[in-house]
Amino acid sequence: MPTPVPEPPLLTPDLPGCGGRIRERDDDFEVEEVPSYEPTGTGDHLYLWVEKRGMAPEFFARTVAQRLGVRPGDVGPASGCRCRRRARRGYRTSTATACAC
Repeated sequence: MPTPVPEPPLLTPDLPGCGGRIRERDDDFEVEEVPSYEPTGTGDHLYLWVEKRGMAPEFFARTVAQRLGVRPGDVGPASGCRCRRRARRGYRTSTATACAC
C-alpha cells in the first residue's frame, strides 16, 4: 500500500483557508501563445492558427497531420508545457505541401 503524501507546511497556519478549487475544467487555464516573430508570407511552411481543448498534444498533432495529409512529424509542436488540461491557442506549422490551394 502506498504511503500517503504529507500535506505541505502552510505559511499562515493560524489563518482560516478561503476554500476553492483549481483547474477543474479546461477553460480554467487558458494559454494564448505569442509568436516571437510574425510569418513573412514566404517560405516552405504553412502557418495555422489553432485552438485545442481537452486533448493530448500528440493526439492533436496526429489529427492535424491526418487532416492535412502529411506525416505527424511535419506538424510543428506546441511550445511550453505539454498538458491536456488547458485551452490553448497559437500558431502551428506544417510543410507547405499540405496546402492544396
